[in-house]
Amino acid sequence: MAKRQTKNQKIAASYASTKAKRLDQVCHVRELKIQTNKLTVAQAEALKMVFVEAKWLTNAVLSWINKGKKLEDYPTSSPVVVHKNKDGKNVKSKFQYLGSQIKQSVVEGIASNLKTLSTHKTNGYKTGKLKFRSEISAVVLKQFKITYDIKKNKVRIQGIRGWMRVGGTHQLEGFDIANARLLNTAQGYFLKVTCYRDKRKEPKPTKKEVGIDLGCETAVTLSDGRKFKAKIRESDRLKRLQACMSRQQRRSKGWWRTKRLLRIEHKKLVRRKDDRANKIVHEIRQYKEIYMQDELLRAWHSGRFGRSVQHSVLGRVKAKIKPYATNVLPASVPTTKTCYCCGRKRKMPLHRRIFKCRRCGNVEDRDIHSAKNMIYFSRNQIPVDSREVKRLDFGTSTGRRKTTGKSGGRRAKPLGL
Repeated sequence: MAKRQTKNQKIAASYASTKAKRLDQVCHVRELKIQTNKLTVAQAEALKMVFVEAKWLTNAVLSWINKGKKLEDYPTSSPVVVHKNKDGKNVKSKFQYLGSQIKQSVVEGIASNLKTLSTHKTNGYKTGKLKFRSEISAVVLKQFKITYDIKKNKVRIQGIRGWMRVGGTHQLEGFDIANARLLNTAQGYFLKVTCYRDKRKEPKPTKKEVGIDLGCETAVTLSDGRKFKAKIRESDRLKRLQACMSRQQRRSKGWWRTKRLLRIEHKKLVRRKDDRANKIVHEIRQYKEIYMQDELLRAWHSGRFGRSVQHSVLGRVKAKIKPYATNVLPASVPTTKTCYCCGRKRKMPLHRRIFKCRRCGNVEDRDIHSAKNMIYFSRNQIPVDSREVKRLDFGTSTGRRKTTGKSGGRRAKPLGL
């Protein structure tokens, strides 16, 4: 008993020290690919069976819960699992490749899903129940050096004999490695490694500030005049495969082959979009202060620009930049209609691409003008509630202070861009 308490105390102390260290670190995810052409026959079979046995365990746990039993009472240490074969009959099989910690991660994942469903139900959402799985495509490797290990250009996974050659380990240099996920995709097996790096070693931004305007015609427009177009359409091969699959008999041998090829094409499309989004985000991260608007991208799908939004990378860019933004304005702020020189608002239909102010003579590209307004509204703390924005909230193009008006207060300075 004393030994167990000592072990638990060491685990708790290690967990606390790691948690304190992570406060000064930044999380990254690096993707490594297992080279299947370098695997032995036994390793290839083991990698395949890890996901099969994970599916068996998942369905066995769900069956246990459906019988009214508690999840914490499930015997994870049992070497045998009951599952259904191809004929739908219950059979018993012995775990040969699924390690003990991987078993624990599978059960913990189910517990997390149940907790999420319970929270949604408490909040008034309509929820169902967890369904049996026909396949598992991801397995959590929860502890570095125990569940998995990386050495030079090789990786070792619990339950699989020998080291497997892997590509991309140079990405982990200078990082503190944590847990990982083993993925089974149509393009092969991948290892997504979670790693951390000290904040002081992160690249520092070199430019001052920028405003970001998201749009359909031009995906991203910056206040300094730079524009990024990022429309990535489906390939002709993807369309041909979809047409071919619609003519094939469902679940036939050719149907499964076409489905695998479709997964590969979809993965290529996702990677192209991720690559374009990452390049745009890299350019934006060069600025110390980032100002943007919380655009309602989901609403854009229902309009006439739905196809343009589908082919763009707006959602990816917004999700990657929002955590680093200095200020995020609500979507209701009239950044396109308002002149940042005099405060005058005018109608701006979508076909009008140039902003012209009749009061102060400001003429500017519509998207660039909106991006500059992001900075102006944020820098001068102009009210963004439902009330009408008055000219008193704005400065003049020459920076002179106006003394007339019903209400006093601090005057906003001109943008000066």
